[in-house]
Amino acid sequence: MKIRNLIEQLEGIARQHGDDVDIRLAIKPNWPSPIEHSIERVVCIDPETVKENFINELIKEGGMTFAEATEAYGNVLLQTEEPIVYIAEDRAIRYLDSVTRGAIGW
Repeated sequence: MKIRNLIEQLEGIARQHGDDVDIRLAIKPNWPSPIEHSIERVVCIDPETVKENFINELIKEGGMTFAEATEAYGNVLLQTEEPIVYIAEDRAIRYLDSVTRGAIGW
């Protein structure tokens, strides 16, 4: 999902139900009962910052040279050139009921 799509969906919900609606995160684990979680925060991760931090950690913690750390970063899977927004889970609240699972499509 892209940020514009998320914003549009949230704005539609706000128009229908107001701005004081809790936001939860539904996680579908590998067992039959998905769980509802509260959200701790939303962050945007810049890939250049991630790369710099990764390389600096390898130099500081792993004793690598800059060249070695840069090469190691090049071997990391799931690199991205675009910023990514993460919605961080806070805590589990409850198992989702069948009505909510059906609305989500689970």
